[in-house]
Amino acid sequence: MSVIIPLSSPPSYTPVEAISDDPPSLDDQQEANLGSQLPTYANTVHRGGVSPATSSTPSSVKEFTFSIKNRGKSLAVLTVIANRNVSNTMPTFIEGQPIKGSVRLNLGKAEAFQSVTIRVRGNLFSRSGHQTTFLDTSHIIWSQSMGDPRHTASKFTLKSPNRPESNTSIAATTPFTGKIVEGEYFWEFSIELPKEVPVPVGKDRNPKIFLLAQTFAERHIHASVAYEMVMKVTTTNFLRMNHRTLVQLGFIPVTRPPPFPPLRTLAYQEGSPLLPPSVDPDGWQALEPVKFRGLLFKSITVELECTLYLAKPLVYTRSTCIPLYLEFSGENAQALSLLSAPKAVACYLRRYVKFDDDAMVIKEPISTLSLEGTPDKLMVQDSVMNSQLAVWWKPDTKIAETNYLTHCTCLLGELHLGSNLKPTTALGWFEIKYSVVLLPFEVAGFDPETSIPLIKKPVEIVTAFAPGPRPRMSAPPGYKIETTMHLEAPNIGGTAAMMGMSDMNFIS
Repeated sequence: MSVIIPLSSPPSYTPVEAISDDPPSLDDQQEANLGSQLPTYANTVHRGGVSPATSSTPSSVKEFTFSIKNRGKSLAVLTVIANRNVSNTMPTFIEGQPIKGSVRLNLGKAEAFQSVTIRVRGNLFSRSGHQTTFLDTSHIIWSQSMGDPRHTASKFTLKSPNRPESNTSIAATTPFTGKIVEGEYFWEFSIELPKEVPVPVGKDRNPKIFLLAQTFAERHIHASVAYEMVMKVTTTNFLRMNHRTLVQLGFIPVTRPPPFPPLRTLAYQEGSPLLPPSVDPDGWQALEPVKFRGLLFKSITVELECTLYLAKPLVYTRSTCIPLYLEFSGENAQALSLLSAPKAVACYLRRYVKFDDDAMVIKEPISTLSLEGTPDKLMVQDSVMNSQLAVWWKPDTKIAETNYLTHCTCLLGELHLGSNLKPTTALGWFEIKYSVVLLPFEVAGFDPETSIPLIKKPVEIVTAFAPGPRPRMSAPPGYKIETTMHLEAPNIGGTAAMMGMSDMNFIS
């Protein structure tokens, strides 16, 4: 039975963000720093390229410096220039931004060098020691074939295929032999990362195309996504020697929701409450109604029906919220009143991290497995974490009382998303997925017939805002806002043993 209830308009607020190396959702300033508008999408979430960043102001960049030392003296210095807004402990790059930096050689005496190179790699790791390299690109800063480094230093960039002309009678492209004279040599570089990479999957190891994933490493999950840059300086004095320095990099994909439906867009623009599903059916996704039974006061068997609505589209930006609407109906008015209390509803965001530890067990990429109806035994490794519970509140009290007489009522709610949530990801044998989960109602005086979830609905978490107005949160004042994730199931042979809400908080 449909209920038409005008939604109240409690004041909006900004949630407290979890402390993390991960940035919040990309805001206007960060999007502007990319040099162009981020891509927009129509019906589904895709990833799109962005024009390389224009020159940044000094306050928007952060330099990270790494040295190669030989006999206690600095031989080469690698400087990586990253976006200050998203780089905390390591240089981090947003999709579409080139990796920029410089290499400086400091020679106190003449040295024989063969080459200076930079290599950028992306790797998937599992606890068994298995490694899959999904990104591997090398760039030559200088080699003997380029000629005398005095004529390429300070002028050479990797983006330009043309070499600058030498200002001496010796062409810069003439192969160089001998020792490099003492002094300081400086090269700038700019490395573009691909949007897509091939990753071998399945028993046949056939490559499939995937988009680059966000850096991922959590202490209690035995799989990780890591990016690194290696600078190698090869000398040819007597014995050929390779001097290296390794730099860990961070990477953030740019994913965003499709545009909001018209009435939801209008509500955000005007700062007004979201309209209920009965008024704005295009703005809400009605999930399949579910019936649940239980024992009221240990003597009366009651049955109620509920319908959960999620705001459309089912793609949500981290650091915002998932608007919820929950309808109840039933013949027992006492049970209806008891179970529609905000404290009786347990709804949260569940995160699944799945990975094939041996990368040979399943025949298809993990992305082909559905969250709905997928037995745990098919999830080769499955780590499950739950968010804090959604917050719920009742509409106007008088209207709610009137609805009890018609055996129908509703609740308004929000699931608050932490800024440190990793986005929905699929990369070979590694995957991150999310679902909104509704558990059986529990309140003093009612014993549910089952403990298994009533509803599990897959949703996507993305990193950038949808086109148009920013989402607003509407939970009433006084609600405690938490956005951390809780471990629900350990990694035990691929089976997720249900443990309920854990006291252990993990911040990515």
